[in-house]
Amino acid sequence: MIEALVGNADIPTIVKQKMAELDSRKQTDAVTNYSVINNPSNGEYLLDFVISQQSGNQTIVEWNAYRYVKLDPQDATKGLLLFAYGRRSYGAATTNFLKALKTERTADVKKLASFKVPAVKIKAG
Repeated sequence: MIEALVGNADIPTIVKQKMAELDSRKQTDAVTNYSVINNPSNGEYLLDFVISQQSGNQTIVEWNAYRYVKLDPQDATKGLLLFAYGRRSYGAATTNFLKALKTERTADVKKLASFKVPAVKIKAG
């Protein structure tokens, strides 16, 4: 997933807002957990998190890794990119999903962190 947020919002503020959302969610979702990696050399952050929810009688568990990147500094548009990867599991498969995630997520986070983010240009509308 790639999303662009145009404006004066800075990456640390956006990450703190998402962390506050996840902290709040922990009160009703025992699965919610996250970690944050900051790369001070380029200003990027990577937020790695797990959430769950009930949908009828079925449990849904979702893992996401969100990489927050500045828009191209050569572009006059201010803002940031959210470059993300996620997986989801349903019902009885969620137990095995969470077990596998313990080993798989580290490799996936490393891949996302090192992936060359596509150039995104914002057109004035």
